[in-house]
Amino acid sequence: MRLAVALFAVSGILVALPARGQSLPEPPMSAPPETTSADKDADGLVATPIATDEAESPDLPPARDTLGGRFAISVGGGIVVPFGPLESEIPWHDTTGHGLGIDLEPAVGVSRSVMVGVWLGASSLGRGDLCQDCSTLTAAGGPLLRVHLVQGLKLDPWASVGVGLRSIRVSADERFDYLGLDWMRATLGADWYASPHIAVGPFVQLLAGASVIRPQSSPVDERPFDDRGSVYWMFSSGLRLTLAAPAR
Repeated sequence: MRLAVALFAVSGILVALPARGQSLPEPPMSAPPETTSADKDADGLVATPIATDEAESPDLPPARDTLGGRFAISVGGGIVVPFGPLESEIPWHDTTGHGLGIDLEPAVGVSRSVMVGVWLGASSLGRGDLCQDCSTLTAAGGPLLRVHLVQGLKLDPWASVGVGLRSIRVSADERFDYLGLDWMRATLGADWYASPHIAVGPFVQLLAGASVIRPQSSPVDERPFDDRGSVYWMFSSGLRLTLAAPAR
């Protein structure tokens, strides 16, 4: 009996010895991500990209200049309303009334927004309150400067200023000739380009001047003893047609 127990114990020891010498298999490790030469800096270290919120803005070419070096000629017409005194103590409405006028403006572009040129205008005015037989013709002209507010759009708003000399002739039983200095001619308008060469649009204009040479007598009433010039005004509004080259 003791021999059997001893043999059983020896056999258990022999079976346990190989089991203690064995080690458990290690789990497989994942391979590190491959890096390319583009991801490494000069020292061979991997460069980590830095996220940025703003994308790089592309380089845009400057907008095309559609005004510099461009020639345009405009013809406008509309109603003309004179007001204020024609000369001292003689208002316009005593001698003449409202009428129709026409303007001609050739100009050339000298920059992206500025044109320079000349203006020519003529108006035919009706009879006045105290001169039923009077008719008045006036013509004027001078330099102008026009500023265009946008670039390359079909709708082209603009503003111009100018000065000039004005001839005023009042005709009744005899003629009365005046020479005036238009020291302010302010015009606002907008041209709608129906084609690259043709535009049409409205305008409004306010003009101020003073008579510097007056006739020996007045068309109405007696001229006051203190013979001096006065500021006259003219308001006009209408439409104008513009022809331009080269094309926009």
